[in-house]
Amino acid sequence: MSAGRLQVLERTDGVTIINDAFNANSQSMRTGLETLISLAGDRRTVAVLGEMKELGDTVKAAHAEVGRLVGDLGILHAEVPA
Repeated sequence: MSAGRLQVLERTDGVTIINDAFNANSQSMRTGLETLISLAGDRRTVAVLGEMKELGDTVKAAHAEVGRLVGDLGILHAEVPA
């Protein structure tokens, strides 16, 4: 697997970090967010999301799709650049 693609890091204080920062698109974002939820159990989840670049004419629709998914999955906090 490529560096930055679904790397799961367990910190000693019990925090789990999922680094999925490699060349994002709406499907890879979906996979990363669904993985976050499946690993979280009853723990709080925080998603820090960046831009999905190089998507051409579909960029706005892809960002809207990911935003809806964040809400549908019940992720409480998401930061998305303006």
